[in-house]
Amino acid sequence: MNRFFIIALPLALAALPSMGTTLTFAGFPDSTILTNQHPGVTFTNAIVLTAGISLNQFEFPPYTGTNVLSDKDGPITVSFATPENSFGGYFTYGQRLIIDAFNSADTLLATTTSMFSNNEALLGPRAVLRTNLTL
Repeated sequence: MNRFFIIALPLALAALPSMGTTLTFAGFPDSTILTNQHPGVTFTNAIVLTAGISLNQFEFPPYTGTNVLSDKDGPITVSFATPENSFGGYFTYGQRLIIDAFNSADTLLATTTSMFSNNEALLGPRAVLRTNLTL
């Protein structure tokens, strides 16, 4: 039973811990459309943004390095090749963040919503929100 997550993410996702490891977006050129570049994980509606180029790093500072993952043309969907029991990431967002977890039959397993309506560095209550969703 594969599980996947839909992230209603208005701007920046800094890292995705998955399968006991941390995925980063370092090494990808600015504006890379992320799909299956990380083995065992598939992204849809995801683009890599680079600080100082396409990313406003003052409002949406990267958690590590210079790259972040952002939504493109809709909510980001993250699908895992093997079942996952938890998911986490560092998020900076301009609108309320919602993470929904589904199984391979599209049954909603869990959902979480950010505490704040935004957490932009200059406008929001804090720069980075760490969130974990355990299934």
